[in-house]
Amino acid sequence: MVDNFQLLQKLAKFQCQQKKSQYIFKFNPMLSFTKLHHSSTISKFLRRHASSSEKYQKLDPVSHVLLRPGMYVGSIARQKQAIWLPFTSTTTNQTTMILQEASYIPALYKIFDEIIVNAADNYQRDSNMTGIDVTFEPKTNTISIRNDGKGIPVRLHETEKVYVPELVLGNLLTGSNFDDTEGRLTGGAHGFGAKLTNIFSTQFTVETADIKRKKLYTQTWTDNMRTRGEPTIVTLPSAITSDYTKISFSPDWNRFGYNHSNEFWKKTNIFKGAGGTKSGQDDTLKLMLRRVWDVAGVNSGLNVTIDNKPLQVQSFMNYVEMFGADPDNIENTANTANTSTNTDSSDSSDSFDSSDGSTTSTAGLYIRPNRHWEIVVGASTEAKFQQVSFVNSISTLRGGTHVNIMVEQLCRRIADYTNRNHGKEIGTVITSNQVRSHLKIFVSALIENPSFDSQLKESLTTPSNKFGSNPVLSERFTKQVIANSGIVESLVNWARAKEKVNFLGKMKTSKTSMKRLLGIPKLEDANDAGDLALSKECTLILTEGDSAKALAVAGLAVVGRDKYGVFPLRGKPLNVRDASLTQIGSNEEIKNLGKNIAQKQKTLQKRSDVLIKIELKEKKANVDSFKV
Repeated sequence: MVDNFQLLQKLAKFQCQQKKSQYIFKFNPMLSFTKLHHSSTISKFLRRHASSSEKYQKLDPVSHVLLRPGMYVGSIARQKQAIWLPFTSTTTNQTTMILQEASYIPALYKIFDEIIVNAADNYQRDSNMTGIDVTFEPKTNTISIRNDGKGIPVRLHETEKVYVPELVLGNLLTGSNFDDTEGRLTGGAHGFGAKLTNIFSTQFTVETADIKRKKLYTQTWTDNMRTRGEPTIVTLPSAITSDYTKISFSPDWNRFGYNHSNEFWKKTNIFKGAGGTKSGQDDTLKLMLRRVWDVAGVNSGLNVTIDNKPLQVQSFMNYVEMFGADPDNIENTANTANTSTNTDSSDSSDSFDSSDGSTTSTAGLYIRPNRHWEIVVGASTEAKFQQVSFVNSISTLRGGTHVNIMVEQLCRRIADYTNRNHGKEIGTVITSNQVRSHLKIFVSALIENPSFDSQLKESLTTPSNKFGSNPVLSERFTKQVIANSGIVESLVNWARAKEKVNFLGKMKTSKTSMKRLLGIPKLEDANDAGDLALSKECTLILTEGDSAKALAVAGLAVVGRDKYGVFPLRGKPLNVRDASLTQIGSNEEIKNLGKNIAQKQKTLQKRSDVLIKIELKEKKANVDSFKV
């Protein structure tokens, strides 16, 4: 009690030093706190007077994951980002992907993603696997993911003396992906995966069937994986004829900022468009639904369901066709299999297919350079580079080396073609970086032993020489992209617009010479030419040479200088018929003439077609007008 009293005395003195209120707290004779004030000040005091054992801590692995979620699953705070999310039309019941500003919780999305990626990994390991079933159950606050691939062996681990399902799902840094001498085409690598989902859940259950050993294994963890339930192992019922693994989990909603689970399940953020209202949910839930569609799209032949409803996506091209289309006008594009997709397993296969006229601008052109790669290329609809990419079924939101290797090939060839065939027309040299801004690309790749920038796996960092395959785009496909994607046309139109802006910039006058033009040799300007209200009444007389100018200036003594100006041209003006805007803008006579006509860029833009009457005094040529 003496120690407590001394501590309170120190605390009171510390409070006075902080110049806070006169009292920090009230206490009874038993020295127990009844009311605390200025808790932040008390925290400072406790930190300052903490002992070494209180200052330096050792956390158990689970506590560290919960304390520092950013290292493992991303932020638990809601963030905003432009993401493609699924919307289903109530009119046609078709689902499309709409690019929108989404507000989602990365950590909550990630713990779902870990389980769906594990299920997709099983498809790469087991050629007999046929489907993945995802179920969202608001009544029980549970999300379940079941795959019918090879189950987890129901046997005791020889070294760890626990059953294998418990070892790999209830203990960090465990798994089957640690042998880097083996070329794995899966997403797991570090031994975290599903355990992170277990840690961020109030309840986590595994159910796996082992046909070989004729056993059915069930085990549940609660309290963020801290409380382990005893496994239940029974003889496999005769009705179960194949392996399967089902993971069910209830997220720890409070850790993700939800006061109640209803905030997650209730329908919000309704998207309204032409033809009806699309069903909507919390953006994090939408993103989870998007990931289920992703897995169906990048794993051709895999039957995927959401709440027992099959997703009608038969190929990667089908999946890409969902992006940007209006679900109320789409005609079953997602329900028709793309029969052009090459399923040949040889690495030398090189097939491509363009979509029909109704979806070309949305879907683009498809190619499968080899059995590990699928690519769709089109023109960007957002005036910036767009990419949707996957590595071993993992969504790489920020791309990475697998996207870069494709983009570099395309941009270099498109830039060369554009400069060769449109260089004179646009008057500038197109670079690969400029082509990139007009490109939209979808990439699905199988990479051996992939490495990423972080546990979030948003960007692939594996060097291209370690991909395990050689993704080279054929010249034939590149020609199809140049001819049919619309990228070249978009690029040329952009170059023209940019050149026009530069041209107008060269024509404008400075603010200091708004009233009177300065710095143009031999110009005899009209007195009212700089006045925006009176300039429309002014006439500029163009002459060929100085002698003609002298004659015109002499005439100004009769008509006056308020409404008339004179400017001599040096010889024959540039023929602008075949000249680019860059050439026109670089011609001194044209630039000076432009400044004479419009002393403000704003005036020039409003009156884009300005007819200049030319009076040639010493030539018999009678030119009525020409456009600048």
